Amino acid sequence: MQLTHRRLTLNYRHAFGISRGSATQTTSVLVELRAGDLVGLGEAIPFRFLGWPIELVEDALDGLARRLAPLDLQPPLSLAETLRAAEGEVRPALGAVSSALWDLWGQHLGQPVWRLLGLDAAAAGQTCMTIGLADHETMLAKADEAAEFPILKVKCGGPQDLATVRALAERTGKRMWVDANGGWEVEQAADLAGELAGLGVEMIEQPVVSGDGDAERLAAVRAVSPVPIVADESCAGPADVARLAGCVDGVNLKLDKIGGISAGLLATGAARCAGLGVMYGGFGSSSVSITATAQLAPLADWCDLDGALLTADDPYQGVELAGGQIALSAAPGLGLRLR
Repeated sequence: MQLTHRRLTLNYRHAFGISRGSATQTTSVLVELRAGDLVGLGEAIPFRFLGWPIELVEDALDGLARRLAPLDLQPPLSLAETLRAAEGEVRPALGAVSSALWDLWGQHLGQPVWRLLGLDAAAAGQTCMTIGLADHETMLAKADEAAEFPILKVKCGGPQDLATVRALAERTGKRMWVDANGGWEVEQAADLAGELAGLGVEMIEQPVVSGDGDAERLAAVRAVSPVPIVADESCAGPADVARLAGCVDGVNLKLDKIGGISAGLLATGAARCAGLGVMYGGFGSSSVSITATAQLAPLADWCDLDGALLTADDPYQGVELAGGQIALSAAPGLGLRLR
């Protein structure tokens, strides 16, 4: 199999803000894996916050390419595990290759990936639409643009969080989740949790900063929160699933952090064994990354799969999200196509 990769830079429709800053563009690494006449696609999202800058991701993909070069097409589950053991430290690279392997295998068998995983596309559920952190009026305007989506995920970590969520609740009447991206202190998060619950917020994602002592901080917020607490930045890899058991209600298993579709399956099983809910999310990206993650959507309690919709120039079409409903394609593999 022949693996090649190239950078893909996409522009956000609006400046995308979270508690750690704002961006107008996002750059990922697009992977193509060839086996005969078939081409499988994957997308690696660099994440400097966790120590995976784009240069490191590209170097890891070069190493994976050398591992794959002498191999013929084969079932992806065992091969992905072999690659993880050999070259799996840079999980965004492994995740992109895992996606491409499943895409290839599905095309080879003439079946969609979700069916190969034994899942029911009809159970895929709904995604939220994310409202990036900005000034009060901008966030209200973004919510107006997201009129077709029944669930809003509101980025917080600014000075007007409670007022903004209250205004969004009054203006839209929609289901809402909140994501602070670690932007609150423990006491602040504990106080806000009750207020947000009163506004109808159904879930709070990563209320406090990740890193040393984060399990204790999350547990302190969870102990007083009337709504579920979900870890994102604190769940940086499969090992964190067990570490966070009893400290949160759920974990966000972003495939770029976990290591792809194969690793996502294993991490989902571990989360269920630990009594944790499961969220599947993504970063700003093309439809390649989002469609790979969406294959696992039937297993989720919460889905945040709007990453490609936040961009203005996504070159691919994949999973359909009209009205927030996740509609998985019955086409072989991931069902991706160029626009």
